[in-house]
Amino acid sequence: MTEFDARLQAFRRRFIEQAVIDADEIERCATQGDWHAVRDRSHGLVGRAGMFGYVALSDTAKILEQAIEDGEAGEPLQPLAATLVSQLRDLPNET
Repeated sequence: MTEFDARLQAFRRRFIEQAVIDADEIERCATQGDWHAVRDRSHGLVGRAGMFGYVALSDTAKILEQAIEDGEAGEPLQPLAATLVSQLRDLPNET
């Protein structure tokens, strides 16, 4: 394994570890109706998830982020937020 591969693997592990925290925060903020915070978390996930090959996760985060930016809030967003939380929690545990 090259040094680059080792670093990339370490970044991927950190991403997966952070995913648990992101899932908890998204769930908490969605429950409290803090859609601005959900948007911020979703925005951060779009590129990071895509970079590590989690395309479905990246797509869900982008859809949720865009829906919030388009002015949606509340109950209609709950299923999408729940899907994102589920995808985050289902990431393989490689730590």
